[in-house]
Amino acid sequence: MNRVLDISEYICICIFIYMNKLNCEKCADLLKTIAHPVRLQLLCLLNSSMCNNVTALYGTLKVHQAVVSYHLALMRNKKIIKAERKGRQVLYSVQDPIVASIMKTLTSQLH
Repeated sequence: MNRVLDISEYICICIFIYMNKLNCEKCADLLKTIAHPVRLQLLCLLNSSMCNNVTALYGTLKVHQAVVSYHLALMRNKKIIKAERKGRQVLYSVQDPIVASIMKTLTSQLH
């Protein structure tokens, strides 16, 4: 006997089909990359546009410049953030819209 699926079951099936193994691995890799206390703090600052250069970032976070640079480079390589040169400064911003959305959700839930 065939039964009719309700809309929530249909949506779940569509999501399951769409989220094949490759997409799940990409999502897991993205979440692993941002799931570090320093990277989360950096993303929060970058997403809020409060700080966007290395000097302001390490000054705000009270960590060594090398630590900030390491984490920024890692996120740049993963295309999570982008860097733009303005004169002598390099300005960073969140490039990945999914990460921007995650950070917006996290910060709104924590306040």
